[in-house]
Amino acid sequence: MKYFLIDETMSTELASRFIDFVNCQQGEKITIYLDSIGGFSVSAQIFCDIINQSPDNFVLVAANSIRSAAFWLFFSVSCHRQILEGTTGICHISGNTVRVGSNGRIPDAIQRFESEDLALGLSGDIEFHKMLGFTESEMETFTSGGDVFLGQNRLTEMLSVSVENLKNGI
Repeated sequence: MKYFLIDETMSTELASRFIDFVNCQQGEKITIYLDSIGGFSVSAQIFCDIINQSPDNFVLVAANSIRSAAFWLFFSVSCHRQILEGTTGICHISGNTVRVGSNGRIPDAIQRFESEDLALGLSGDIEFHKMLGFTESEMETFTSGGDVFLGQNRLTEMLSVSVENLKNGI
């Protein structure tokens, strides 16, 4: 068994270190401890893709805090997952910072495209969180752009729903 600790903001540099680590393990089982305030969604997607390619080789352990992109990662992988005592989570709608002109328009074509694309992904985010068993109150907070705060017991309930969904092919 080998161990990898994520205790920082998720970034492409962190994902690169993880890739190097995994490439050196020659099929050994890897336990990942996840304690992160979030970060870049693309980094979480890279972790998720690597783990889901061979989920039997990984265990993902939520430790202390799983927020934003780290929350998404924890509930998106299909490997064995655990939640350590005292762990909390925060999730919210993904966001992106863009410059807006005084006319209320986004002048940069790339930022305009990325903003439109992000908005299109919202329906998938909503469905993902519904499938985790978000309550009406949690969904209302989530869809209005607020932070949804989740204690250990609530995270454990959601993990049970997620595991059951995986068993049922959902």
